Amino acid sequence: MPGFGVLLQQLLKMFVYIMMGFLLVRGGILKKGESRALAQMTLYIFLPCTIVNSFYTAQDAEALVASLALGALALVIAMVIGHLIFKNHPIDNFSAVFSNAGFMGIPLISMMFGPTYVIYVAGMVAMLNALQWIYGQMILSGQKNFNMSALTKNPMIIAFALGLAFYFLPIRLPSIAAECLGGAAACNTPLAMILLGLYLGESDLGKIFTDKRVYATSFVRLIVAPAVTAVIFRLIPGVPTDLAMVILVSNATPVGSNVAIYAQKLGLDHSYAVALVCASTVLSILTIPAVVSAAGMLW
Repeated sequence: MPGFGVLLQQLLKMFVYIMMGFLLVRGGILKKGESRALAQMTLYIFLPCTIVNSFYTAQDAEALVASLALGALALVIAMVIGHLIFKNHPIDNFSAVFSNAGFMGIPLISMMFGPTYVIYVAGMVAMLNALQWIYGQMILSGQKNFNMSALTKNPMIIAFALGLAFYFLPIRLPSIAAECLGGAAACNTPLAMILLGLYLGESDLGKIFTDKRVYATSFVRLIVAPAVTAVIFRLIPGVPTDLAMVILVSNATPVGSNVAIYAQKLGLDHSYAVALVCASTVLSILTIPAVVSAAGMLW
């Protein structure tokens, strides 16, 4: 498990990438709204390639199964917490439940633990995306009828399925294809962080950081959910510390950016959803080291 100094160093690198994106917008090089192209590239190319590559280069099947179980448990814990605290506040409920385990968790895990550990959070990312489509939209809309066929087109779920195929079947890519897959995966970390910086640059920071409700929801997402998860993980005998920490770090990431997409789609307060994403992202630079340090002492 990486020490506090290593974690802080990686978070500082992440912050530098975020500032690159922020300055691209605030410096007038990119206009508001132009982040969409990079978001689509990250969502449909670089992040899926990272997930597939983690399976293609992995070997430990037993650890994979354990990580899937821990990821599912972490999501259930967050769902219970979100329901208990924000039952009557749909956007806050969604935000408390769903972390940014894909865009931010995977790059952070890759930097902290190494690319081989990405496989252990890939299952959680796939489950998170499926639950966002089903349970998340139910929270936001109050309806229970959804197009399940669209779920099979989700790039994270497709990448997870392809990764499993590479993992369990004797499939080997030509060397050039494998190198391209690894190269695309390597692009994910800086691009995902730069994208978060673009979102920040497009936002009204004064409005974001003066809303007390934003801080309350961010506190639940960044502190309460990971803390409860860490305690419950500690109570389960035989849980490998490194796997538990990988899932915990992913669960300690800020509000997932999809809350803004779903809020806009369903006609809810899109600007408030964006504020939650941006504020929790900035605050997480302080809270993630605190959560990891506390968990390290607990475990």
